[in-house]
Amino acid sequence: MIYTDKEYILLNLIYSNAKREKLNYDEIIYLFKESLDKGINLFREFELLTLQSVKYNTKTFSNLLRFFKEKEHLKYENDISKIEKKCNKNNIKMMFFENEKFPVNLKKISNPPIMLYYKGEFPMTEKILTIAGSREISKYGKKIVNKVIELFSKENYSILSGLASGIDTQAHLSALKYDLRTFAILGQGLSSRIYPIENTGLAEKILANGGCLISEIEPSKNPNRDYFLRRNRLQVAFAERIFIGEIKENGGGTLTTINYALEYNKKIYIWNPVLLYKKGEFDKSFLGNLILFGECSTENKKNKLFKQKERIKEKAVEIKLGIDFENANENYFEQLKLF
Repeated sequence: MIYTDKEYILLNLIYSNAKREKLNYDEIIYLFKESLDKGINLFREFELLTLQSVKYNTKTFSNLLRFFKEKEHLKYENDISKIEKKCNKNNIKMMFFENEKFPVNLKKISNPPIMLYYKGEFPMTEKILTIAGSREISKYGKKIVNKVIELFSKENYSILSGLASGIDTQAHLSALKYDLRTFAILGQGLSSRIYPIENTGLAEKILANGGCLISEIEPSKNPNRDYFLRRNRLQVAFAERIFIGEIKENGGGTLTTINYALEYNKKIYIWNPVLLYKKGEFDKSFLGNLILFGECSTENKKNKLFKQKERIKEKAVEIKLGIDFENANENYFEQLKLF
């Protein structure tokens, strides 16, 4: 290995603290990958790393080069032993990019994680369905997620989501209901308090049922918006297929997940609640779905979903279900070629 375990922890410390250091997350990963490609350790041989093919010409990348050249990373070295102790205390394990068991799907993406922290049984060879959507969920959203997971349970899929409120929570609950392994990729460190706090018990159930909690963020870090948005790429990369439940009006973080699914060429399914809408049933939780499929107009032409709807619809499989979810015709799902 080019990097030792401690050096991986140090690299990840720099990544986790990128915003504080006025660095860019993707540029850190790019420099890390360049070092692996050239067989050079950034901490010991930085001056040997030729960057003639650098694709970045930004102030943040200049800051990053200076960060290593001037050995500013040394201020984080004392934190390495603290992280190791915290991992031991909280049963947190580590997996590094150069480990042979590091997921191939993650290595293939343009911005892979440098390392992963995890608790529980790490997903290795499972067929994985990622479920994402709004943090606000309607009674219909709960039913569609439950029905989709019931169908995928017959094909022995494991379920991955993000332990957030709304669609994520329902995904984990339905997976447990059908005795499926379920995993959560978090936008926080694994030793910090679970967010949202009301899902603390759900996190414990996931682990008790053979699942796993995963994060690329150092263990003590609290959740923040950047971490949540960046974990979306991992939720997509891990999975074989993606299901999108409810989408709020402007897309929110769910739109980020959809875009990653398109970039990584994943099979993606999106619920179209048009049958509900035409019967007078409506909830703002799925307004984004209606905008995406052109069933509901928006006066805001800057709406991100509206601007991208044709590109998304071209690649996504549309799932239409009405009010009677529980008695949905199995032939309908066969026609969609879910599997």
